[in-house]
Amino acid sequence: MKKNTYNGVIVYTTAGFILGITLIIIGVLLNYESGFKGPWFHIFEYAPDFIIIVFSPIYLSALFCFIGFRREQLVLFNRKIKYSLSKEQIINTAADNQIKLLGKIIAQVNESIVITDASGKIVWVNNGFTKTHGHTQDEAKGKDLTNFLRGPLTDKTVARNIIDRLTQGEDVVEELLTYHKNGTTIWQSLSIKPILDDSGKVSNFLALQNDISSRKEKEIAIAALYKEVANYKFALDQAAIVVIFNTKGKITQVNKKFCDIRKLAEENLIGIDYQTISASTPGHNIETPMWDSLLAGHTWKGELADRTANGQTYWVDTTVVPLPGTDGKPYQFLAMQQDITERKTLQEELLVSKNKLQQAMQIARLGAWEMDINDTLTLSAELKQLYHLPLEGIVTLEQVHANIPAEDISNIQQKMSTGRAASSRVEVEYRYIIQGQVHYMISSNTIKLDAEGNYMGTFGTVQDITDTKLVALALKKSEEEKAVVLNNTQTILCVHDMDGTMLDMNIAAEKASGYTKKEVVGQSLKLIIEAGFYGDFDDYIKAIHQNETVNGRMKIITKSGNKRIWLYQNTVYANNGNKPYVIASAIDITDSVKAQMEIEKQQQFIRQIIDNSPNLLFMLNEQRQIVLANKTFSCYYPYNEMEMPFAKSLALGDDDIFLGNIGRLDKIKEGEIILSEGSLKNPSTGQLSWFSIMNKRFKEKSGREYLLCFGMDITSRHKVETDLLAANEMVERSLKVKDEFISNMSHEIRTPLNAVVGFTDLL
Repeated sequence: MKKNTYNGVIVYTTAGFILGITLIIIGVLLNYESGFKGPWFHIFEYAPDFIIIVFSPIYLSALFCFIGFRREQLVLFNRKIKYSLSKEQIINTAADNQIKLLGKIIAQVNESIVITDASGKIVWVNNGFTKTHGHTQDEAKGKDLTNFLRGPLTDKTVARNIIDRLTQGEDVVEELLTYHKNGTTIWQSLSIKPILDDSGKVSNFLALQNDISSRKEKEIAIAALYKEVANYKFALDQAAIVVIFNTKGKITQVNKKFCDIRKLAEENLIGIDYQTISASTPGHNIETPMWDSLLAGHTWKGELADRTANGQTYWVDTTVVPLPGTDGKPYQFLAMQQDITERKTLQEELLVSKNKLQQAMQIARLGAWEMDINDTLTLSAELKQLYHLPLEGIVTLEQVHANIPAEDISNIQQKMSTGRAASSRVEVEYRYIIQGQVHYMISSNTIKLDAEGNYMGTFGTVQDITDTKLVALALKKSEEEKAVVLNNTQTILCVHDMDGTMLDMNIAAEKASGYTKKEVVGQSLKLIIEAGFYGDFDDYIKAIHQNETVNGRMKIITKSGNKRIWLYQNTVYANNGNKPYVIASAIDITDSVKAQMEIEKQQQFIRQIIDNSPNLLFMLNEQRQIVLANKTFSCYYPYNEMEMPFAKSLALGDDDIFLGNIGRLDKIKEGEIILSEGSLKNPSTGQLSWFSIMNKRFKEKSGREYLLCFGMDITSRHKVETDLLAANEMVERSLKVKDEFISNMSHEIRTPLNAVVGFTDLL
């Protein structure tokens, strides 16, 4: 083995030496032929030391000697190199195949792939680019990439931003509206990356373009839908209160109007139970049916009373829609609400006004009726009560006429015909018979016309003016035939608040005061009250604040300055906790007061006559109380007139000619007069007085009975009569003596005369 190695070393060394000599000879020959100017001349320039050239065979011999010694290692090394080169070639071949396959794939993908140089000029595009943009590779090659990224609708700001970032060597990822060769728009997702060379400079750009038109159209449609939904939501938020809660009643979402009306922030509302802030209508449980309906998947509509944070109640018109989950069952509920507090308030005020009207109509004994073009009559409940007719069922005109005298029906028909012909308001007074008693009614009738002036019916009001009529007849008998006076005696009605501020008044009040409703509404009642009654007015305000019914008299100053007296009765109404008000009914009793004053003057005059009379006079009621007595009576029976004592308590004994045996007077019939005489001792003087007594029982219109006792002092006459009786007694005794004498004498004379008479008869 070593021998072969040495042989090899000798051979390689000899070959190296021969090669070195050969190279020197060849070099010399070549340079000699070219005049030492050939390409090898530079060898001597780089090796001026000729010794190096001369010893080159030795160098080569040494090199080849080394190779000879290391031949086996070099052979192995050579084999390794060949193997490595062979493996690298296989890898390169596989890589080339992969590159070719990748090139085919890239060429066939739908996405656009563009490679540009550092300046942005296109150097290569795939088939996807051609399909997307319509430009072939030849048409696109050499053109600036930005030419394909612009158009009339392209966002110039985004395009400018792409160019600026590419200029700075940055990656670009954008979505941009581009154009096809035929002019149609294309939405593309762009991803452009710079490719750097070994020095770190940009050598190319790789642009990947994906057609997202379909997705973008959907996104635009979705965005439009979202915008539309947002618009609807905005409109809904502006117009409605919105709250969303789950099946447990926990609030999950609210809008601003819900927060505003609740007076709470959103974070304070989320998670609380909706039912805890919902107030049910008093007396009605609405939560159970609502929740049952919602859990069954049904939409619920209704009106709810809810509460704000400070406990204030407000009303909402609510529609609750169940939102189904994936299993089809409701998992939450959307409530849309409209604030109807104002409407509810108006409804309550309307109800209050209606109640006021009904109360006023009841106080004024007022009812309403209506008759259509077919003469079908409709009566209000108040009028049915006024007429004492059944509240249920239909009331016919014949039923009403059955209780009205025939002459009054004729008058009603005549006046209504006149009013219909003139299309004017008519007032007619008539009598109405209720359970045999006559009631006086006054009806105010108005004609209804359509837009063209055609008759459509009649409606009116009826008021029972019986009391007013009777009062008017009593006060002004001389004018009882004048209907206008009766019309002016209609009840005065006013409505005011608890401070005396006027809220409303009827026509009768306008006529009586001279003020129109417009002039007094909002003004204090002091506007029409005489200044001297302001103190009484303040007391009246205090009384109504205690929810009392107040009545009395008030002096009124009319607009024209006249002073009138009104008799009023005012009642406070609260109406279910609402702001209280007062309905005042009044009648003008000025004339009645004047008449009463005149009567009082006459009564005072008569009382003076009675008190100054020397005769004794007193009057007892059914309970035998002294209700009237003059001064002469009090001289014999001292008593306190204000106490109205019983007669028995004043009696001087059973033999008292006036009060002793008062029971006997109960047998006196109405209108019967009992006369008697008797004596009575004056307790202050002790003198005995004689009286001629007259007792009479009478009855007032109210049905109360009284006993009037009148004792005329006949003491002087009795004395004369006593003297006359004594004289008469003396005369009677004288006459008796005379009669006895005459009787005796007549007997004596009659005896002989009888004989004469007998004898005469014989003759």
